[in-house]
Formats: sequence, structure tokens, C-alpha cells
Amino acid sequence: MERIAEERFHPITKLASIICETPIAFISILDDIQEHFLARIGFDVVVLPIEKSICGDVIEQDDVYIVSDIAKDERFSQLQAAIGKPELRFYAGAPLMTHNKVKLGVLCVLDYLPRELNQGQQLSLATLAEHAIIKLEDELIKDELNLAVVRLKTLIDNLNTAIILESEFRSIAAINEKFYELFDIRIENVIGRNVFDLFCTIKSAFKDPDAFMRKVMEYSLSEGTSQGYEIETRNERYLEFSYTPIFVDNEARGLLWIFKDITEKRESERLIEIHKAQLVMSSKMAALGEVAAGIAHEINNPLSIIQSIGYVLKHGSKDSLVRDTIVREAGDRIEQTTKRITRIIKGLLQFAREAEPEQKMNVMIRSVLDDTLSFVQERFQHHGIQLKVEDFDPTLQLHCSPTALSQILINLLSNAFDAAWPSTDKWVTIKVRDIGKVLEIEVSDSGQGIPFAIRDKIMQPFFTTKEVGKGSGLGLSISKGLAEKMGGRLFLSLETPYTSFVLELPKG
Repeated sequence: MERIAEERFHPITKLASIICETPIAFISILDDIQEHFLARIGFDVVVLPIEKSICGDVIEQDDVYIVSDIAKDERFSQLQAAIGKPELRFYAGAPLMTHNKVKLGVLCVLDYLPRELNQGQQLSLATLAEHAIIKLEDELIKDELNLAVVRLKTLIDNLNTAIILESEFRSIAAINEKFYELFDIRIENVIGRNVFDLFCTIKSAFKDPDAFMRKVMEYSLSEGTSQGYEIETRNERYLEFSYTPIFVDNEARGLLWIFKDITEKRESERLIEIHKAQLVMSSKMAALGEVAAGIAHEINNPLSIIQSIGYVLKHGSKDSLVRDTIVREAGDRIEQTTKRITRIIKGLLQFAREAEPEQKMNVMIRSVLDDTLSFVQERFQHHGIQLKVEDFDPTLQLHCSPTALSQILINLLSNAFDAAWPSTDKWVTIKVRDIGKVLEIEVSDSGQGIPFAIRDKIMQPFFTTKEVGKGSGLGLSISKGLAEKMGGRLFLSLETPYTSFVLELPKG
């Protein structure tokens, strides 16, 4: 009640006192705890506890309520004691009812003599009560608006986003503290100034002031909400600059200009990408570790051949014709053997390099497949698992990252190996299909399959069905991400009775 401008109600109570010819008049407002007395004339009490309320019963009436002689009315027996005026004898009150029928209080007149109000006085008291409730509602609305403005300003000032509110007349209607903090300026009397004058003032804060002003002009001439435009400041901060129109009854009545500092967000995204790259590399190294023994054997065999040939050349026949034949045959075998080693090393380098998946190119799928298989075949053969590649057109090309493709294939083949190895009929099959604009590479195995209950989880990071210490749960998740970055997808096929993963990538 203390926020209500009490002086606005004094003319009403004064007029009520004059018209009704009473020495006392006031406005009584009731809440859940107290009764408050406003614009008091001839009355000193400011507030009473609700249980001692003078007007508690009167407020329930719809018309002017009159007590001609308080001394004869039991309901008002406590009135004199409550307000410290035992000599009071007359009371009249008109309820204050809002437009939606809510009763807030009473306009009261009191006298020290028993008496009555004539019809004109009663009508005047009721009319004055109507004027009082209009003013009271106006005060309450104004108070709520002021409170809402304070709350909104507090909220806006504590946002981590700089905001300028532009009116429909292109002037600045509001600006928050974050704006001054972000641009390290303080402008006096900024409200009411042209918003473009402010933008001209702050443009020097950007590395490219002209680009900023061009974007301002573009936004001011466009309709609808803008997409965020990233712009760098001279102090190496990154801001996302955007705007959104303010509509009232489907009519644009201003703009909200927004500057959001995204420097920390960009740095977090950079660190996340670094962490992702580290996870990818860790997954690669884990996959290499699983096939390391097979790779060593693949390289050791041709090296043994070269060593044997060297012994023959050193200790061979003295006959020149025989020796020439031996040298030629040895040269052919050495060439073939070194080509085999080169293919294995090439596959390893291709797989282990830290290339970004986004670096896509047209590649022969046969070449990448052969390089990848060169260092996993020995592991499959050593464990008695048949690794079969079904025939396909060797000229087929993919538009992808060879490194990423090799990593996906290694992960799929490693999982297929683990699934097929415990089975009686051990096999893993690779199929390549041309289905228009994309190629499918399907890796199937003879394992027990993936239970229906976990099929939706197998692509989630760190989810694994392998025993502790044998799988990180990252292989399929990383492979899925690599496939999507190359414009493709990796999914579990439900069209075969076996476990089949399908890698789908765009053709070259």
C-alpha cells in the first residue's frame, strides 16, 4: 500500500466529507493481513490488524452500507475501542469494486452523532467510490508496470548478452549494462538517440568496421529474424551479431539488436574438436594394436624370403650361366616381395596419418580396400577365419577421405573378427554394391548376432559388449561420426540373419 500515491485520493475523501457533512472520511483497503487507511480526514489511524477490521463486513456489501447509530449495532461494538474513538456514533461506507467484480476496500464517512444520509448523499458516496476504484486500479497497474520494468531491466542487465532495443522511430528505447561492458564505453543520454549513430560509435571496435556496418544496413532493410553473424573485435573477441523484430498486433514496432560474446563457446568447441581428434587417434592406435601381430608376420615373411635369396646369391653356383639365371629369378622375387612390403607400409601410413575427414577426394574403392586388408589378412588367417571379398566393379570410386574410410573398415573388420572367432563356422564377408548415387560396403560375420534389446545402443559412445579391457566402446561411435562427416551413414542392417554393418558413402 505504501507504493500507492496517497495524495491522488485526498480530493475524493475531502469531497465525501463535504457532501456527507461528516468530520471523518477515509479510504479503507484490506489485504489478507491488515486494513490500511488512505487519504484520511479527521482520522489518525494508519493500519489495523485484519481481525480488528472496521470494514470487513461492509466490503461484502454491493451498495452503500449505513449504520445510523453504532451504539445500537453489535457488529460495530468494537469499532470505538479499535480506533480509540469511543464517541463515534455514525458510519457509512461504499464498497470499492474493480471492473472484474473484485472488492478491494471501502470509501468511508464517520460522525460523532447518530444520523442518516439522504438519497443524494448516498448516490454521491457511491459515485465517489467508483472514481476512487478507477484511480486505485490505475495506481495498482502503474505499480505493477513499474515493478515489471525494474524486474525486466534487472534481468536484461544481468544477461551475458548485449542488447539494444530500437523503437519504431529508429531511436534507442533501452540498452543494457552488458553493452557498455562489452564495448568498454559509457555514453551519456543515449536513450532517444538514433541507433545508427550508436553503431557508428562502436564500429571501430571491430577488426572490419565496414563489414559490420554493411551487416547493420542489411539487417535494417530485411524482414524477419536474422541468423547470427560472427564478427571479430580488435581485442580478439568473437561476437554473434543478430536482430529480431518486435511485433505488436502483427505490426513491427521496433527491433532488438543482440551482441552475444561467443569467444568462450568457440574455444570450447575447438577443445572439443581436439579431444575428438585424440579419441579418433586413440581408436586408430587401438585397432593397430589388435592387428600388430598380423602386420609383423606379413612383413617378416617377405623379409625372410629376401634373406634366403641373399644367401643363395652369396653362396650360389660359380657357373656364369647358372649364376645369371639365379640372379634374374632372385631379382624378380625381390621385386615382388618388396612390392608386398610397400603395400603393407602404405596401408599403415594411410591408416595412421592424422588427416581430417573433411579432406575428401575421389578414390578407387578397390585400392583403399586392398591397402586396408593387407594388414588384417594375416590375423584372420592365423585364427582360421575366412575373409572373403565378393567380386565388384574395380573401377568404382568413392568421394571420401581415404584415411577415414580405412579407419571405418578396420573398426568393422575388428568387430567382425571378435564376433566370428568363437563360432564354429568362422567367416567374414565384404560386399560392395552400387546403388545409384551412393556405394554400400557391407561387412558381415558369422557371429551370434546383436540382441534386439541393445541394437539402439551400439552406436553410442563407450557402449560395448566386449569384456572389460578388450573394447573401448568408441569404435562404432567414431566410425558413425566419420561416415556422417563424409556425407554418408553407417547402420546395422536388419535384412540379413547375420550381423551386417553397412557403410553408405557418396560415389566419386
